[in-house]
Amino acid sequence: MATTGSGRSPGDFGELVDMHQAEILRYLRRLTGNLATAEDLFQDTFLRAFGGFARLRSGSNHRAWLYRIATNLFLNHRRAAGRRAEVALPPELISTRPSPGTVHDGVATLAAVRLAIGRLPRGVHPAPAARSQLPRGRHRARVHRGRGAGQRIPGGPPSAPGARHL
Repeated sequence: MATTGSGRSPGDFGELVDMHQAEILRYLRRLTGNLATAEDLFQDTFLRAFGGFARLRSGSNHRAWLYRIATNLFLNHRRAAGRRAEVALPPELISTRPSPGTVHDGVATLAAVRLAIGRLPRGVHPAPAARSQLPRGRHRARVHRGRGAGQRIPGGPPSAPGARHL
């Protein structure tokens, strides 16, 4: 039966994986500098090793064999990365509209704000004074005048009779 670098002989492929998986993954992580790429190469390493495990000669060093497979896969990956050039999009293909994720985040935020306002005690609502350049007293006066004239503040909840607004 073939032996590993430590002199132990794996009984089956699962045992070989158990003995060497951590060190092969660390090795590939150091080579690539990227965990996701290292994990991809790690899986490919053991996939290739599984295919050739039965053909190993007696007395082979499994550890060195696994390192050779991992190194060759890394070198192939690096060569292929050199052939895959990244190309910038021409300006006419770049969208000026917000991405769907940005739009979704804005809608979710607006929904959360509306929900929070809806949970406020009856008759209390956040006044938009913080957005206004007006002094707080003048802002409150204008809100009061607007309500007195039967107007509703856009986006705000309807006024409750006798409600105190801050």
